[in-house]
Amino acid sequence: MNNRPILLHAWLIILSALISWGLATTVDLNKLELGAMFNMFLPPILGIVTLVFFIIVCLLSKNKLIRLTSLTISCAINLYLGIIFHFGLAYFPFN
Repeated sequence: MNNRPILLHAWLIILSALISWGLATTVDLNKLELGAMFNMFLPPILGIVTLVFFIIVCLLSKNKLIRLTSLTISCAINLYLGIIFHFGLAYFPFN
């Protein structure tokens, strides 16, 4: 019963990685040439890395606030990458 929220949180990270991948691949990839490879492969790889990071945090900490913070950071990183690739921004929001 206690694993249900962790599985839901993991599903949210996977969903944010899929949204990031969708945002990154909806641009015209013919113009990007070599950069299209980054748009195709970096969001799923980063999604796996953030999922592993979240699982490690959940195994090491029983504090709900720390788990929620790591979930928020993981989802934000995934979505941030998708937005950067979709809009072609170099250092959003610092440009």
